[in-house]
Amino acid sequence: MGALLVLLIAAHLARMAVAAQLSDEVLVRYAFNPALYSPAFLSVHHLDPGPLWLRVAPFVSYMFLHGDLTHLAVNCVWLLAFGPVVARRFGGAAFLAFFFLCGIVAASVQLACSWGQYEPVIGASGAISA
Repeated sequence: MGALLVLLIAAHLARMAVAAQLSDEVLVRYAFNPALYSPAFLSVHHLDPGPLWLRVAPFVSYMFLHGDLTHLAVNCVWLLAFGPVVARRFGGAAFLAFFFLCGIVAASVQLACSWGQYEPVIGASGAISA
Protein backbone atom coordinates (compact mmCIF):
# COMPACT_ATOMS: atom_id res chain seq x y z
CA MET A 1 0.00 0.00 0.00
CA GLY A 2 2.92 2.31 0.63
CA ALA A 3 4.00 1.92 -2.98
CA LEU A 4 0.51 2.92 -4.11
CA LEU A 5 0.66 6.09 -2.02
CA VAL A 6 4.09 6.89 -3.45
CA LEU A 7 2.74 6.41 -6.99
CA LEU A 8 -0.26 8.66 -6.35
CA ILE A 9 1.96 11.39 -4.92
CA ALA A 10 4.67 11.02 -7.58
CA ALA A 11 2.14 11.22 -10.41
CA HIS A 12 0.69 14.43 -9.01
CA LEU A 13 4.09 16.02 -8.36
CA ALA A 14 5.29 15.07 -11.85
CA ARG A 15 2.23 16.69 -13.45
CA MET A 16 2.71 19.81 -11.33
CA ALA A 17 6.41 20.01 -12.30
CA VAL A 18 5.80 20.26 -16.06
CA ALA A 19 4.61 23.25 -18.04
CA ALA A 20 0.94 24.17 -17.60
CA GLN A 21 0.14 23.31 -21.22
CA LEU A 22 1.60 19.80 -20.89
CA SER A 23 -0.19 19.32 -17.56
CA ASP A 24 -3.48 20.26 -19.23
CA GLU A 25 -2.77 17.88 -22.11
CA VAL A 26 -2.18 15.05 -19.64
CA LEU A 27 -5.51 15.82 -17.98
CA VAL A 28 -7.37 15.89 -21.30
CA ARG A 29 -5.81 12.64 -22.53
CA TYR A 30 -5.72 10.56 -19.33
CA ALA A 31 -8.70 11.75 -17.27
CA PHE A 32 -11.74 9.53 -17.64
CA ASN A 33 -14.24 11.34 -19.86
CA PRO A 34 -17.53 9.58 -20.73
CA ALA A 35 -18.03 11.77 -23.80
CA LEU A 36 -15.02 10.23 -25.53
CA TYR A 37 -16.73 6.80 -25.60
CA SER A 38 -19.85 8.07 -27.37
CA PRO A 39 -19.73 7.70 -31.16
CA ALA A 40 -22.32 10.50 -31.43
CA PHE A 41 -20.16 12.93 -29.41
CA LEU A 42 -17.04 12.00 -31.39
CA SER A 43 -18.87 12.45 -34.69
CA VAL A 44 -20.43 15.81 -33.82
CA HIS A 45 -17.08 17.18 -32.66
CA HIS A 46 -15.09 15.52 -35.47
CA LEU A 47 -12.85 13.72 -33.00
CA ASP A 48 -10.83 10.60 -33.63
CA PRO A 49 -11.12 8.17 -30.70
CA GLY A 50 -7.49 7.18 -31.23
CA PRO A 51 -5.96 3.76 -30.78
CA LEU A 52 -7.48 1.18 -28.46
CA TRP A 53 -4.87 1.72 -25.73
CA LEU A 54 -5.84 5.42 -25.49
CA ARG A 55 -9.46 4.40 -24.95
CA VAL A 56 -8.55 1.80 -22.33
CA ALA A 57 -5.84 3.69 -20.41
CA PRO A 58 -8.17 6.30 -18.81
CA PHE A 59 -10.01 3.52 -16.94
CA VAL A 60 -6.83 3.33 -14.80
CA SER A 61 -4.89 6.54 -15.42
CA TYR A 62 -7.62 8.82 -14.05
CA MET A 63 -6.93 7.40 -10.57
CA PHE A 64 -3.43 8.92 -10.59
CA LEU A 65 -4.58 12.43 -11.58
CA HIS A 66 -5.69 14.89 -8.92
CA GLY A 67 -6.90 18.46 -9.17
CA ASP A 68 -4.71 19.91 -6.44
CA LEU A 69 -2.82 19.01 -3.28
CA THR A 70 -5.98 19.04 -1.18
CA HIS A 71 -7.64 16.50 -3.48
CA LEU A 72 -4.53 14.33 -3.36
CA ALA A 73 -4.22 14.67 0.43
CA VAL A 74 -7.84 13.68 1.06
CA ASN A 75 -7.47 10.60 -1.17
CA CYS A 76 -4.22 9.64 0.57
CA VAL A 77 -5.69 10.11 4.06
CA TRP A 78 -8.69 7.92 3.19
CA LEU A 79 -6.40 5.32 1.67
CA LEU A 80 -4.27 5.36 4.83
CA ALA A 81 -7.37 5.08 7.01
CA PHE A 82 -9.00 2.15 5.23
CA GLY A 83 -6.33 0.58 3.01
CA PRO A 84 -4.24 -1.19 5.66
CA VAL A 85 -7.24 -3.09 6.99
CA VAL A 86 -8.14 -4.36 3.52
CA ALA A 87 -4.50 -5.00 2.60
CA ARG A 88 -3.95 -7.12 5.72
CA ARG A 89 -7.09 -9.12 4.98
CA PHE A 90 -6.43 -9.63 1.25
CA GLY A 91 -2.65 -9.50 1.06
CA GLY A 92 -0.65 -7.01 -0.98
CA ALA A 93 -1.19 -8.31 -4.52
CA ALA A 94 -4.89 -8.99 -4.02
CA PHE A 95 -5.31 -5.55 -2.43
CA LEU A 96 -3.81 -3.87 -5.50
CA ALA A 97 -5.96 -5.99 -7.81
CA PHE A 98 -9.03 -5.06 -5.76
CA PHE A 99 -8.06 -1.37 -5.78
CA PHE A 100 -7.69 -1.27 -9.56
CA LEU A 101 -10.80 -3.38 -10.15
CA CYS A 102 -12.83 -1.00 -7.99
CA GLY A 103 -11.41 2.01 -9.84
CA ILE A 104 -12.31 0.44 -13.19
CA VAL A 105 -15.82 -0.35 -11.95
CA ALA A 106 -16.19 3.25 -10.70
CA ALA A 107 -15.20 4.56 -14.14
CA SER A 108 -17.61 2.12 -15.79
CA VAL A 109 -20.48 3.31 -13.59
CA GLN A 110 -19.57 6.91 -14.44
CA LEU A 111 -19.62 5.96 -18.11
CA ALA A 112 -23.06 4.38 -17.80
CA CYS A 113 -24.51 7.27 -15.80
CA SER A 114 -22.99 10.07 -17.88
CA TRP A 115 -22.91 8.54 -21.36
CA GLY A 116 -21.94 11.12 -23.97
CA GLN A 117 -21.50 13.94 -21.46
CA TYR A 118 -18.28 15.91 -21.32
CA GLU A 119 -17.54 15.40 -17.63
CA PRO A 120 -13.88 14.46 -17.05
CA VAL A 121 -13.25 12.47 -13.88
CA ILE A 122 -9.98 12.40 -11.95
CA GLY A 123 -8.84 11.02 -8.62
CA ALA A 124 -8.74 7.71 -6.81
CA SER A 125 -11.92 8.25 -4.78
CA GLY A 126 -13.87 5.53 -6.57
CA ALA A 127 -11.18 2.92 -5.92
CA ILE A 128 -10.61 4.03 -2.33
CA SER A 129 -14.30 4.24 -1.46
CA ALA A 130 -14.98 0.73 -2.71
